Amino acid sequence: VRRLFYGEVATPQIVPYPDVLSADEKELLSGMVEPVGKFFEHDIDSTKIDLTGTIPEETMTGLKEMGLFGLQIPEEYNGLGLNNTSYSRIVEEVVMDASVAVTLMAHQSIGLKGILLCGNEEQKQKYLPKLATGEHVAAFCLTEPGAGSDAAGIQTRAKLSEDG
Repeated sequence: VRRLFYGEVATPQIVPYPDVLSADEKELLSGMVEPVGKFFEHDIDSTKIDLTGTIPEETMTGLKEMGLFGLQIPEEYNGLGLNNTSYSRIVEEVVMDASVAVTLMAHQSIGLKGILLCGNEEQKQKYLPKLATGEHVAAFCLTEPGAGSDAAGIQTRAKLSEDG
C-alpha cells in the first residue's frame, strides 16, 4: 500500500487480469485496437449522425471493412472469432459513438446471438456469413402493446401455416 502514496501503482496486484489470450489472439487484437480507435476518433461524425438520425454509408463501409459486424462469429462463417476478452477490448473503442455502438452491439447480441448459440448448421451457413460481413444487419423486434420491451411478456407467436 505504501507504494500507492508514492505514485507507484502495481496494477497486476491491485487489479489482477487473467491472461487468457494466446500469442496469436494477442497479435490479432493489438492489430485491431489502434485502427478501430482511430476510425472512431477521426472518421465518425457523431454530431452528424445525431442530427440526421442516420449512420452514413461510408461509416458503415468502414465498419464492415474492419470486420466489426462479425467480431464473435467464427472464422468458418467469415467472422473474426474473437473470444469474450478480445470482444470486450474492441467494444471499449466502439463505444466512442453511441449510435454506432448500439448498431454493432445489438446486431451481435440480441440480433444474431440466437443463431450463433442455438442455430443448426444449415441456419448458421445460411445466415452467419452475410451477418459477419455486414452485408446483412441483424435486428430484434420486441415491442407490442402490453409488453413494451419486456421480451418475456410478448404474446405474439409464429405458427407454421399449411402453405409454409
